Amino acid sequence: VAPVLPLFYVCALSALRDLLGGAEALARDRVAQAFALACCPVLSPNGRLGKPADSDGFFRSSLETARMLEHNAPEGALVTVYPAGTTPYYVSRLRFVDVFGKNDEHIAHQPAYVGFAIGHNKFDFDYVYGRKPDVALVFASCQAIDEFIRADAAGREAIRERVPYLKQVPLIDIDRPTFERDYYPNRVRYPKVRVPTPTDCAFVRRDSGIPVLWSD
Repeated sequence: VAPVLPLFYVCALSALRDLLGGAEALARDRVAQAFALACCPVLSPNGRLGKPADSDGFFRSSLETARMLEHNAPEGALVTVYPAGTTPYYVSRLRFVDVFGKNDEHIAHQPAYVGFAIGHNKFDFDYVYGRKPDVALVFASCQAIDEFIRADAAGREAIRERVPYLKQVPLIDIDRPTFERDYYPNRVRYPKVRVPTPTDCAFVRRDSGIPVLWSD
């Protein structure tokens, strides 16, 4: 957002000058408007004007996850979540641990990790699993998690090197001994393939009493 806001100010000033100025001011404004238009791709993460192609899919998947939790997780269950927005908003009867600390005081006060995406570079999975969440939502596909868990140390390092920086944090999550022992063996299963394809993979704590087979 930060680099985009000045462009809005330029456009606002341009509009004001159009209302108050003459031909010379209008010419200057056209230059300012052209500059602002040229910078518009900053608004899109894929560098193209307009809405990213996958933006709706992400929110649909988040809503699907919210519905799954609403129908299958017991009242008051503690759930870990990465994008702590859509899913917690629609499941108010559950409690959530925001992995990135946007609404978690402990994680928010942790030092930022260099090399990770801004806003996604504070986390403490020892603290997260120390709270014994009933459900762990890992922001990665189940297939990717299986591949990482089954790999040896060298294989895990190779996986880390080939994934983009935004997908590094889930690898740190599933690399925790507590996750491998108490959560990974209890992956949530569904009676049929979910549509849309989920962006996360769900696990329940082994002594939580929550069944691993969830309904649609």
